[in-house]
Amino acid sequence: MLLAVQAEDMARDEAFLRAFDEWTEGFAAHVGARGAVPAGKYRAYGYQRPAHRWADAKLWWRDRRMRLGLPRRGSSPAEQQHLGLNRDVTLDPKLGEGRKLRNKG
Repeated sequence: MLLAVQAEDMARDEAFLRAFDEWTEGFAAHVGARGAVPAGKYRAYGYQRPAHRWADAKLWWRDRRMRLGLPRRGSSPAEQQHLGLNRDVTLDPKLGEGRKLRNKG
């Protein structure tokens, strides 16, 4: 059975604190023994991701079609539109749906 234990409970549990200290010392020793990780091909700092212009163009085209209410045939948005569930066709997505509905009437 698992018990919900809060930080204040753990701070009073001497056995837990001893076990945790042993674990952290073991972890630090393990990391220290492995040494520094050499920089790889995909290092975070200075990494330049490859361009994906074709994927961006397709996404842009899909976005424009969706804004005009023309989802791809057989897609979930098309089915939602057919059922009357998707009434958010707009060229201005920054304007909230509630505001648009209130301004209609």
